[in-house]
Amino acid sequence: MVTKNILRFADEVRKCPGLADRLASFRSWYAVQDELGRWHFGPSKYIGYAGLDGPKYLSLTNMRKLDGRVTEERLQAFFCTVDEDTALYEELDAALCEFLSEFDKFPCRSSRINIANDAYDEHYASDGDPVRLVDLIVAVARSLPSSQVKELRKRLKTMGG
Repeated sequence: MVTKNILRFADEVRKCPGLADRLASFRSWYAVQDELGRWHFGPSKYIGYAGLDGPKYLSLTNMRKLDGRVTEERLQAFFCTVDEDTALYEELDAALCEFLSEFDKFPCRSSRINIANDAYDEHYASDGDPVRLVDLIVAVARSLPSSQVKELRKRLKTMGG
């Protein structure tokens, strides 16, 4: 469902100007590659729900019936955030900016990009010999409940670097 929602999202934005108006406010983007290697994007608050189209999303959002925190927690088990200091992030950020530019929009400053865990692993497996300790930390972090992942992120941020 999530992958299909991501692949449909751009078409929904093209059909629904009200949805296009909100593009710059989405913080959490999820990306998948199609069979031709092109990146497609969708925000968590849209892709995490079944059966949405642009008008339905707008209606439910205006009634405060959708919650991005709920979708984020669910998606966290299958996706990971791409580190901004990587070549993969640069590739994804450029593709997201290109997508948003079609609607004269830019990503918000606090946005982040997520990809499926297996796509992330595949990218770094082909990227030479990754640092084993970091791989272990990531594997353990993926098994933690969201509250502990938040705590881990908070502690890592205080380390600097």
